[in-house]
Amino acid sequence: RYARLGVYVVHIGLLVIMAGALIDAIWGIRGSVIIPEGSRSDTLIIPAKEKAIKLPFQIELKDFRIVSYEEEFQRKGKTRETPFKDAIASFESDIRIIQDGKAVASGMTAVNSPFDFGTYRIFQATYGLTGEAGRAKIAIFDKKLAPKDPQRAFVGDVELRAGKVSEFRNMLLSIDRSTLNIEDEQKGFQGELKPALVVKVLTDGKAYDVPVVYSPELTVFAQSQLSELSDFPYVFFLVDFEPQFFSGLQVSRQPGTPLIWFGSIMVVGGMLLAFYTVHRKVWARLEGSTLKVAFWSHKFKEEFRKSFIRSLEVLKHESASHGKEPNTS
Repeated sequence: RYARLGVYVVHIGLLVIMAGALIDAIWGIRGSVIIPEGSRSDTLIIPAKEKAIKLPFQIELKDFRIVSYEEEFQRKGKTRETPFKDAIASFESDIRIIQDGKAVASGMTAVNSPFDFGTYRIFQATYGLTGEAGRAKIAIFDKKLAPKDPQRAFVGDVELRAGKVSEFRNMLLSIDRSTLNIEDEQKGFQGELKPALVVKVLTDGKAYDVPVVYSPELTVFAQSQLSELSDFPYVFFLVDFEPQFFSGLQVSRQPGTPLIWFGSIMVVGGMLLAFYTVHRKVWARLEGSTLKVAFWSHKFKEEFRKSFIRSLEVLKHESASHGKEPNTS
């Protein structure tokens, strides 16, 4: 009965899909957000319209990491020898959504694995180096004891992160300035690291800018040349260093997507109705001892005629077995 409606359902579904696409074209947005590690942003750059808009929330980049194929296999519990084990398999961003000053959602977005928040979808698009330090581990030595007894002079170590303040004993420390390669800045962006940084130190009501270089010899030389560090009781050495990355996220909002999905379901349902159901009719009229039967099918007519005649033959045999044989025509 409903087979003939299939074609109408398909066409209505196509109109619904077109309406959803039109809504996306008018009210949808698609742009990029560039966020350094440890920072947050709500500025969405839309290249197609050459403008920037404010999102109703901020995206905070908690951490960014590059995943090699070897690490990817380890996550899956597999061990596989491959010449490309150090090649990049994916890059991932741990993000947090800040709305009205509160964290309302958090998660991870990676290549081919977007993060959804409300009607917004956040994709991992690109990444790069900011040219500054992301994390540095500093070993602290007593300046007076260091030349005589380095082991006794060791006070401890502290980890510094970009944009964060670390506490060690009676000192507050933070990364004030940094460069990835003190000899050639451009090589630093290419991954050739010879870092140097200035550590801001607050202790006993005084502020110090302490230079720390990748080479211990250069570090001692740099600190010894600054007269303002003459009363500073410590010497710092760089133990570990990681550059700061930025993450390029693509943010899209497509309000017409539910309509597109609904229209797609209608198209599939209409095609099922049109191609996998058959509209058939059977008329029967009893005139005395004669039963007159007619039938119609809008497709597969010959197959239906044969199957219907077989059904009539079966009916005749069953009636004959009960002592009556109807007259059908």
